[in-house]
Amino acid sequence: MANQTPSDGRSPGDKGWLSTASLSHVLDEIDESVIVADTDGSILYSNPATEDLYGWSAADLAGLSLSDVLTSETNSDWLAESLEQLTSGNTWEGELRSRRRDDPPLTAVVRITRAFNDDDRPVGVIAVSCDVASVNGHHELSEPPEANLHLLEALIGSSGEVFVVLEPNGVIESLYGSTERSLSSARDFLVGTSAFDFVQPGDLERARAWWARCLSTKGPLPAEHFWVERANGAARCISLALHNLLDDPAVGGMVGVARDITARTNLERAQASMSAANSALLHASTEIDLFNRLCRVVVDDDVYRLAWIGVTDPDRPLGVRMVAFANHSSVYIDALEMLAGVDIYRGPIVLALESHKLHVVQDVTTVPGASTWKRLALEQGYRSLIALPLFVGKTDYGVLAIYSQRANVFTPDAIAVLADLADELSYGIKTLRTREEGAVLQARLQGSLESAVQAIALASELRDPYTAGHQRRVGQLACAIATEIKIDPELIIGIQVAATIHDVGKLTVPAEILSSPGRLKDPEFALIKGHPQAGHDIIAGIEFPWPVPEMVLQHHERLDGSGYPRGLRGSEIATGARILAVADTVEAITSHRPYRPALGIDKALEVIRDGRGTLFDPDVVDGCCRLFDEQGFSFEL
Repeated sequence: MANQTPSDGRSPGDKGWLSTASLSHVLDEIDESVIVADTDGSILYSNPATEDLYGWSAADLAGLSLSDVLTSETNSDWLAESLEQLTSGNTWEGELRSRRRDDPPLTAVVRITRAFNDDDRPVGVIAVSCDVASVNGHHELSEPPEANLHLLEALIGSSGEVFVVLEPNGVIESLYGSTERSLSSARDFLVGTSAFDFVQPGDLERARAWWARCLSTKGPLPAEHFWVERANGAARCISLALHNLLDDPAVGGMVGVARDITARTNLERAQASMSAANSALLHASTEIDLFNRLCRVVVDDDVYRLAWIGVTDPDRPLGVRMVAFANHSSVYIDALEMLAGVDIYRGPIVLALESHKLHVVQDVTTVPGASTWKRLALEQGYRSLIALPLFVGKTDYGVLAIYSQRANVFTPDAIAVLADLADELSYGIKTLRTREEGAVLQARLQGSLESAVQAIALASELRDPYTAGHQRRVGQLACAIATEIKIDPELIIGIQVAATIHDVGKLTVPAEILSSPGRLKDPEFALIKGHPQAGHDIIAGIEFPWPVPEMVLQHHERLDGSGYPRGLRGSEIATGARILAVADTVEAITSHRPYRPALGIDKALEVIRDGRGTLFDPDVVDGCCRLFDEQGFSFEL
């Protein structure tokens, strides 16, 4: 195959040149609209992306003028005037209102290149365009092609991509496009060498496996990306889409389109770190947990190889102490603090802390001097880093440092995303501290509440020595029943509290009535029946996080409405109160009372079974019976 001219000797400006297999296949892979016209502006060719953008198929556009599609609202002769100003290697670029077949016009960013042959004779016009919205989203049209290239060179150069033909063994047979811009290598240097020679070691095995799949698959293949080493030593991420045309006599090779996607890859990696960091913020329980989670999610073998977090510490020589780190090998790096530049040399970390601004080193090899941190960074294979100060409120807190094995990975867009990540981390620190302070306060309040509850329980038991320990034992059984029948654990805590003070209303009943050994008279029993309401009124002013006052009020209610003080029925009775009713009955029957001796557990279970479904909740009764019959429950002394 020829390197730059077709084998049949046709001039690159001839219309027949546009039908060659290599050119048609490569144009199918270009994302931007490409329209090729002759010297008069008559359209000769349009790629599939043109139909996606404008709605006009190649058949629709055949015979139309370029100015029929790309129109100027202020100058109908814009195309002719623009072409006159274009000489070899120059372009016209601007925004134009463009016609679409079935939709309203769109504003497109258009770059027009006039192609010349080796005799400096114009051979055609190439228009590369995209929707202005994609430009606002950081899509960039390619730079103009080099001077004096044939139409194919101009076309490929305008697309910002490199067209490559590879032999079955991976050797580069021919290249079109600006290889200097994409690969920092001249075409003559690249042609005849193996493409695998440029792939970085970390991607080489994957590249060879992908190539083997390409050789065994006919037709177009999905794009894959690899990191390659440029002639100047810089790493670039290259996307390569191939079309297997080994069996095509017109080509006899693997036709590919290569595009430099380094900036996009670096931005996507920063965005991925941001997304993963947000998840870490949501799930972290402590500051150290947050730091370790964030360092782990930031580190990636492709781009970021080390991340660590340091906090300000006045006892350290330069005021920072490392508290979390992660790297690609999960092995602690010797002298990591020296690598950070916090020894006697003033490294980028210290500069970021002192200036309160992020500090970026795009290429460690270009940093002047021979500092310890620079030497250690290069020994570990780190070429670039970013140091991002952290703040809690207006106070210095620490620094997040991220390192990469590649130079120049921290593009402006990536820096902006990582700066947002540092802000989110600072916010997460503040949130965790607020949460921890709230938890401490909550624990204190909880302790105060528990103390108050125990004081109330003790007061009521001191008033009625025969029921001393009764409330505590009711709490034991009530919680066991609630657990057995799978009540919400949070409510079980409330049931425990309610059980502990459920008889506090007896403080309003005269002591001689509580300790009377004989049968009570009706007025005396009426006072006893008033203790649930009295208990409710005593604790109603306490802000419990559970319905404790209602449980205390209802613990003598029964399903059939025969209980007191309100005669509630069925679902009108709170779940906690139903459990207290059974636990209170069982404990009372099994304990000694002034008016009778203890009757034992068998009698207690007989009573609640007899009342199952009429007086007591069936599920609660069943759960209580299982505790004693099957699980050997007994009251703690």
